[in-house]
Amino acid sequence: MSLARWSLLLVLAGCGGTRPGAGLPASGGPPTEEAPAQALPAPGRFFTPGLADYAGAERLPADALETRLRQALQQSIEPPASLDCLAREYAGRFAADARDADPGAIQAMATRCGYWSRPAHVTAATALSEDALLAHFGKIPLQAVPGPLGVGVARHPDGRVTGVLVIPPGELRLEPIARKPSGSAVLRGRLLRGDGALEVWVDDGKPRALPVKADPAGRFEVALPAVAPDGALQVEVVRHTGRFRRTMALLTLGVGRQDGYAARPLAAVGRPAATALVTAVNQARLAAGRPPLQPEPALHAQLDAWMDRLAQGEASDEPPGIVDERGWPFAAVGYGFTEGADPGQAIDLLLETPTGRDVLLGANLDEVAVGTRPFEAGPGFDAVILGLQRFQGRPAEEVRATLQQKLTAARGGQALTAAPALQAIAQAVADRALAGSLPWKDAVPAVMEVVRAEKPVRGNFGAGAFTVVNPAEADTAGMPHALDPGMKFIGIGVAAGPLPGGGIPRHIIVYLAAEALPGDG
Repeated sequence: MSLARWSLLLVLAGCGGTRPGAGLPASGGPPTEEAPAQALPAPGRFFTPGLADYAGAERLPADALETRLRQALQQSIEPPASLDCLAREYAGRFAADARDADPGAIQAMATRCGYWSRPAHVTAATALSEDALLAHFGKIPLQAVPGPLGVGVARHPDGRVTGVLVIPPGELRLEPIARKPSGSAVLRGRLLRGDGALEVWVDDGKPRALPVKADPAGRFEVALPAVAPDGALQVEVVRHTGRFRRTMALLTLGVGRQDGYAARPLAAVGRPAATALVTAVNQARLAAGRPPLQPEPALHAQLDAWMDRLAQGEASDEPPGIVDERGWPFAAVGYGFTEGADPGQAIDLLLETPTGRDVLLGANLDEVAVGTRPFEAGPGFDAVILGLQRFQGRPAEEVRATLQQKLTAARGGQALTAAPALQAIAQAVADRALAGSLPWKDAVPAVMEVVRAEKPVRGNFGAGAFTVVNPAEADTAGMPHALDPGMKFIGIGVAAGPLPGGGIPRHIIVYLAAEALPGDG
């Protein structure tokens, strides 16, 4: 992933406009004919009728001032109709509130207009006249506004005008798709730039990824599950790099468009308390029937510093040192990026995405860590949320009993007899692997070497080794020798912790199965 690109996407609020309450000075040119003012939206209400479908081509009725702004900026590339709609929607919100919209409002506007993403940057200004607004935007360096660019205006009842320029992320273009598809639907699009593997996630009650692949030109298509007549399907297009999933598009199919959204009061400027974000995470988990997560306070300041470096393009793709107080990596780490005017909104926005629900509502998580960075202009912040699973080593006898039960079930009720001599061999090898005196790749050969030297078995035998975080989730398909109906005896060695050289701590399992033992029968 490009860190500079991450910074552009994450630091969304710097809208760089003139303080709208005072207005810009009027220029001395001749007066122009102005369109009638439209009533500015009340808090939480929309300014435009929006577009019928996502990525729809039908445009809102044109405003002559929008055309003049585009000409002044020498914009010749026509943007998607939904992007222009988003710019005008934002202009109405900016004109009514005299401040930048918060991330939740921006997401609601994008959904209203059928645009698939929140913008990378917004520039807004209010002026006393059309000519004054044109003069203001005409001073912007042309290289700072690459196309396609969304342009929107809103007219105040007192004659002032607000103009907005919306710069999209520029990574993806989607083909039109109906908000209420009849039956199944196909999502088609093209990747324009960016790094990382393409993923398409859906959620109709269970977040999951669908198989998808882009061709050399970046084009892709994926068949979506059918939407129930009274149900909804969320669709998310993401880039996956390392442990990060970055949202490029978010669509909700199968439900009617909303008439409004929850208006947020003006938030405090600065970094929010980590405890407030943890509380919001746990409120969401409790509402979903999940147990609350314990905070990892030692990681909060570390993640704050990483977010600061990330915004400056100086950080690694993943925050370093995500370990518990034992110095062990966590058994599972899920990363979610979000932003918000306050902690509740930040978590709500993350939970609006299938990947965000996958991170925050994981059944096996037990801890959480957060990092934030305040917006450079205005209230609000970017945040990274880490859902963590601490490794809990289980007693060896408990692990052996669990595996024996699974093997008995997989063998159709035919149980293997635990053999102390075989267990001693397997346990010695597991202990050596954990201690670092035996490379993990040599675990099975080491068992076989002892068998050849000491001959503790008769007839057929076999050995295997694998690792698993949770023994209850172990797949006995990884123990083929123990599934052989001819095998009667088994020894299982169990050690717990990270293998030498780092990595995720796990239960280290070594087993030896045999057809018969010396003196048996």
